[in-house]
Amino acid sequence: MAKRISIILLALVLIIIGAGCGSGDSGGSDGGFAAKVGDSIISNEDFNARLAEFEAQYADQLPDKEEAPEQYLAFQQSVLDYLVRIEVVKQKAEELGVSVTDAEVQTEIDGILQDSFNGDQAAFDEALAESNLTLDVLKRNVNEQMLMQAAYETVTKDATVTAEELETYYNENQDYFYQDETRTASHILITPVSDATATGTSSDASTTATTAAATEAEWQKALAKATEVRADIESGLSFTDAAATYSDDTYSKDSGGGLGVVNKGDMVEEFETALWALQNVGDISQPIKTTYGYHLIKLDAVESGRQQTLDEVRDQISATVLSTNQGEIWEEWVTAATAEIGITYREDLAPTTTSTTLPADSSTTPTEGAPPTESDTTTTT
Repeated sequence: MAKRISIILLALVLIIIGAGCGSGDSGGSDGGFAAKVGDSIISNEDFNARLAEFEAQYADQLPDKEEAPEQYLAFQQSVLDYLVRIEVVKQKAEELGVSVTDAEVQTEIDGILQDSFNGDQAAFDEALAESNLTLDVLKRNVNEQMLMQAAYETVTKDATVTAEELETYYNENQDYFYQDETRTASHILITPVSDATATGTSSDASTTATTAAATEAEWQKALAKATEVRADIESGLSFTDAAATYSDDTYSKDSGGGLGVVNKGDMVEEFETALWALQNVGDISQPIKTTYGYHLIKLDAVESGRQQTLDEVRDQISATVLSTNQGEIWEEWVTAATAEIGITYREDLAPTTTSTTLPADSSTTPTEGAPPTESDTTTTT
């Protein structure tokens, strides 16, 4: 599935997963309604259709109805909560002064087609099919998200961050703002097979598969070559020239083998251990074997670990705190708007502390193993 379509769908899932969930008999039926939002109805048929869409799109990520009934119920309730929130926003859109036109939705769809598929309509259509989506469903999803985003931005536009909030967040998260030691490094890679090339810094499956097939004799030949190159460097050959001449890492050989700043965790374990074992800037390791081949590693610079100051991370903290404040304002608005409009849920789908419930349709068959309805856990809004 293409990246931008994935992002759009993921945003929708995050809204659902992040919604409040309760417990009760799970199940569904045709006829009747899953929820009433003011005078508007979310029918069981519409709810079941949306539920089926999400199940088709995220089959590998959702709880199993039979094996995890409580988690599946939570998923059902979250889907319904999402549909309720969308309806609340639609009913409040005029009051908020927000809207989304068909033209705006089409512009977004055109952007997906161009940015993620280079205008290739066939590839776009294939991605939709792989995602179990139709174009109309994608347009509806985009419309809902754009409307929700417009409402969110309007409701939270006056959110601010105070200096006190910044300082408090910084003081309470000191560990997060400790910057570990980093090292700048270069390397020369000698692979055990002549046609293998790689950076030697991450899990390149094609390269490791190639080197894994190398014979012991080929590995020994690579070691001998790496040892010879290191001796040439000790005799006066510059590391830069050696990398350009001998390194099998096509990504770095023309820049002197430079890998730039390296954080712990960036490299394979053997490489990292050897790099951090070097004591002085300019030191070069003995040949180090990894799944990529043998490396000669040169330490170019060391940046000691240190605590970042508040001024250094002010923008980062400000964005985090602002997002939190906006989220709180948004949830307060949703709660107030929901209470004003009035929401009624079908009993088996009601969040535990959200609204009045109504009896489940008589044709509803609870999922086997689901907990009993907690009729005393709901309140009226």
